Amino acid sequence: MEDDDQYMKDLFGDPEQVAITAPPTVKGLNQRLDELLASGCCQKIAWSGFGCIAAVGESGRSVELYTLIRNQKTGSWNLSKPGTLQWPSEMEPPHVAHITWSHMGNDLTVVDDSGRMLIYSNGFALGQMMPVRIPTMSEPVGEMNALVGLHWLPVFPHTQKSAIYWSATRTDEKWNYKMSHHLSPGPYNPVDGKSALICLNRSGVLRLVYQQRDNTWLETTEELEEPPVGVGNSFTHASFAPDVDNSLLLATYDASNLLRLYRININWNQEPDPMDGHQVSASPSLHFTPLLVEDACFTGNTNSVGNGLDEPVSYNLTHLEVVPVSPELAGRIPTHPMIIGIFTAVPPPSGLVLDPAHQHQQPTSVIRQWHFLKGFQNRLHSCFDQLAIKKRPTSSVDPRPGFRLKRQPDVVLHSAVLSILPTRSSTMFIISLSDGSIHFRHRDTMEVVEADDNENEVHTMPQSGFVFPNADPCLHLAFSPNALAVAIRKPDGTVKIEMMEYSPRSLKDIQLGDPKLGPAATILSLQHGSACMQYKTTDDLLAILPPNPSEAFTHTFLTQAISCLNTNFDWLSDESQKQLQHLYRLQSLFKCLSLQSTFGLTDKRGPRKLASRLAWITINLRLISLSVSMSIRTNENLRAEMAITLIGLVKWSLDFLIYLLQEILRLHYEIKLQEREGNPGMEKDGVWIQNYLETHSSPAILVLLASIPRILLRMMCRPLRHGKVHAQNNFKTCLNPEQRMAFQKLLSIYVSPVPITALEQYLSDVDTQVKNAYAAAGFSAAQRADAERDMFTAARIPPVLLPVVTSMLTTKLTELSKHMDAGKIYLHDVAWLNLTDDRKTKAFHEKQIIDVIRKFPLAAKIKLRRCPRCASVMEDFGLQGPGPNSQAWLWQSHKCCVCFGAWTVLEPAV
Repeated sequence: MEDDDQYMKDLFGDPEQVAITAPPTVKGLNQRLDELLASGCCQKIAWSGFGCIAAVGESGRSVELYTLIRNQKTGSWNLSKPGTLQWPSEMEPPHVAHITWSHMGNDLTVVDDSGRMLIYSNGFALGQMMPVRIPTMSEPVGEMNALVGLHWLPVFPHTQKSAIYWSATRTDEKWNYKMSHHLSPGPYNPVDGKSALICLNRSGVLRLVYQQRDNTWLETTEELEEPPVGVGNSFTHASFAPDVDNSLLLATYDASNLLRLYRININWNQEPDPMDGHQVSASPSLHFTPLLVEDACFTGNTNSVGNGLDEPVSYNLTHLEVVPVSPELAGRIPTHPMIIGIFTAVPPPSGLVLDPAHQHQQPTSVIRQWHFLKGFQNRLHSCFDQLAIKKRPTSSVDPRPGFRLKRQPDVVLHSAVLSILPTRSSTMFIISLSDGSIHFRHRDTMEVVEADDNENEVHTMPQSGFVFPNADPCLHLAFSPNALAVAIRKPDGTVKIEMMEYSPRSLKDIQLGDPKLGPAATILSLQHGSACMQYKTTDDLLAILPPNPSEAFTHTFLTQAISCLNTNFDWLSDESQKQLQHLYRLQSLFKCLSLQSTFGLTDKRGPRKLASRLAWITINLRLISLSVSMSIRTNENLRAEMAITLIGLVKWSLDFLIYLLQEILRLHYEIKLQEREGNPGMEKDGVWIQNYLETHSSPAILVLLASIPRILLRMMCRPLRHGKVHAQNNFKTCLNPEQRMAFQKLLSIYVSPVPITALEQYLSDVDTQVKNAYAAAGFSAAQRADAERDMFTAARIPPVLLPVVTSMLTTKLTELSKHMDAGKIYLHDVAWLNLTDDRKTKAFHEKQIIDVIRKFPLAAKIKLRRCPRCASVMEDFGLQGPGPNSQAWLWQSHKCCVCFGAWTVLEPAV
């Protein structure tokens, strides 16, 4: 060993200390840190829960709006072309200091550097914003009115209560999910569905801006302290957090380096509306209580944090956060509110540093944290008992409630913190640094969340191996609703996207049998479940997946997503049959089907394309069945204006029934062909039938076998029958020519080569046979539920239902043939449904655009809404919606795509 050391010395000489020069800091970092030092309201990019990104433009006087959109050819996700937020015509373009979205993501606040506040509300599509609050000329402006802290209140009842999926643990081959319901503490606007925000300006004026029932915005104010004399005594940072007693905690920091804590109570002064008795907010008032003052927030210097510089460097506050009480989780999460102050030191300019090794020294940050403790602590000291004159002993005096801050260990970071975001119900923090790194830290220990390679239990994305790759350093960034992607605002004001990555290997490479398959798919299902239960988009989750993951991965992910949300695919039980209307409201079910549909959009053939088409048909059947059931009733007359709006839905319904018959007849004739070629009995060969379905991407058999689409079909057929009867009667009795024309147009759609009653009987027979097949096989409720679920996720015919398929293709089809014209069915054009892969269908949709909601062709050059996920389109009605005279079904259905994706009016990225 000594000989080896001597050999190395002879070869390279004695080792010497080499000074490693730190990389240069990102351009503009000092200016950004100056902004963070001066104010707690200086956010330049924000990502809403619905999926819209707002970013301040390069000039600082514009706000650009982006949407994450899926490319239907490649399956990859990217940003749309930007749209620009339009300023009200009566005001000059402001110099934007801060932007932020509300909890729901439908309201955007734009604040200028003088404290003026604009509020925009989202229309019926992402990026379609309308101003709902415009600052008046009488509002005070100036440096002392600039905001230093802003907080949106939760919206009742939408964001007041949420479900949190904490973890999943594997027992044998089954994953068990741990979930709890959490009630958000603190105040909220008592008017259902209306927003409110509270903010503080430099001079200490609290402002409560709230929305009334008529959508107008009002404001009330209260002064925290005596107004400061000047900027030298003004507030610089403020942070609000809800507390368990329906109040707000407010932490402030001022130019004198004092940290103050207040309690804010809001009295909404509700009064009943004399018209309908509903509660409305009349004139809310603010009340504050000073709790404590901390006058020694930070006394750090160069030596205390190991900065390595010879010159003293002062640390100044850049971020102030009050973190509310977190939900209890196995005793791990602290039950006290937290106050976090991030203090950052900027080294002197390189010209003042004598040591060349430090000429590009990075700024450093220290995270200082306190727990806010409250309890009965302030008692009179026993020394007062020694007084000669006293009325009663000190022990008889009730203690007064006291508060204190319990200091926690500091966390030293050798880069400047540019943002800190509480996530996962405030049990973790995402911290971004000036060196381009992004990491997650536990709330209770402030330790970095590391991947632990645990294949039997998953908690969080970083614990499961998902990380943000080190990107180029940036100054402004915003995390997606589920913190799975980050939007980065570049120096020129444009925005780019960075996705989380799976560090062990590419998700595309995970195949069946890989030990990483279960944990990776399960942690994604946790994220999907939480997003679905908290009014968040899941597009960012799809965006981090490879465009074409393995079939094993997609099947496992879908199965786990369904299991996580406890979604029921079995609607055959007697109890389910009594609650069929409830099926329409199961958003978790149809959001899982939306995922399934998306995974097969780029496939050409095979089981994934088949499963995708089955899911797409089912979510469309929900729309059609619900809409016609709402609009056509047995005991209500059909109005002419309603008849016109239903023409597209009725045509889609009848053509879809013919499409099912076309597919079943093709399979029937293929079986006859096989018999003539010497291969008899194919109607009983489950493997051959399954291969046929996958090769032709034909889901008709599965649509009829699975209980959910079959029920939706049966619920659709009854109002269709009544619609024809209503149209015939009204056409005969109506005297108004325009109304007669409307009913005639609807009747012309009902010309079909097969009566609806015959199809209803066929569906009823299949329904009975499926129930009997499960019962004959002795299936328990759990086994039947598994078979119904797997029929969707794997698009495979359960062996127990193969006799039903045989009957469908033989005896039952023969009975149905007596009531239909097979030749007309074969020649009927269903290309516009876009459910087949033939040339005629492709050619039609290259030239024609179909409104996915109203189900009819759209004229050229009409303004459209586009679904970022499935690329479906509908006519854009603008900010006012379909119009006051539109039908109820259209108002209910047009707000989101059939796949539950939010609409966007922005053009897709090329």
